[in-house]
Amino acid sequence: MTPSLRGRIYSVGGLLFLLTGWWLASLGIGSSLLLPSPLSVFENIVSLLLHPENYHHILHTLKRLFGGILLSSLPGILLGIVAGRKSSFFAFLQPLILFFQSVPAIVWMLLLLLWIPKETSPLFLVFLTTFPLWVLNTRQAVLSVSQEMQEMAKVFALRGLQRLLALYLPHLVLSLATSLRSTLSLSLKVVVMAEVLAFPSFGMGSKLFWAKTYVNIEELFAWAGLLFILGWVLDTLLLSFLSGLKNRFSLEDI
Repeated sequence: MTPSLRGRIYSVGGLLFLLTGWWLASLGIGSSLLLPSPLSVFENIVSLLLHPENYHHILHTLKRLFGGILLSSLPGILLGIVAGRKSSFFAFLQPLILFFQSVPAIVWMLLLLLWIPKETSPLFLVFLTTFPLWVLNTRQAVLSVSQEMQEMAKVFALRGLQRLLALYLPHLVLSLATSLRSTLSLSLKVVVMAEVLAFPSFGMGSKLFWAKTYVNIEELFAWAGLLFILGWVLDTLLLSFLSGLKNRFSLEDI
């Protein structure tokens, strides 16, 4: 049995254990208003997927998710590269990074609701919560380049873009790929939380808010289940993409 097959078997076993525990807990409580059964939640998920308008809510959440990641990653990567090369610049950035990390996401969200339209505030919340991660992880990737590799680059007189591509790119790919996977799950939770608070016209968080308002617990669990499925699909696609990058740049397992 290959390690990958063994891992899949254990994953299925963990999922079955979770569903069994959930089913037993719902039987013990005996009220769908408190904890619906896995079967009833699955039926509600199917019902949600059969209504085309729900795909608009999913699409808007995805747009805010990837828009926020793009907005935070581009400046974060550029500043992280400079911070890795120049310790003085990193010292200059440290108070800003600490400020971003110290303020809770809920505080940022309350401020964003005062400053910008509710339709875009979840996107900017993703930026504010993930920007420091991109800077720090990129800087660490630059610092991970060995002194021997840097000396070799000097011997071959690599400068500017050549030096970046030959010396730093493999390390950056590994770091940024890892950062993307960790920030993706965080960003999905952040954007849905922001949608619940901002209550935009479209978004999975808005549907969660309505389900909670009307005490529709089965629909609330169904949207939560859809979020789990969405996160799993995105993570699986990302892992496949990262595997291709690993082979392309001969990197260690991610």
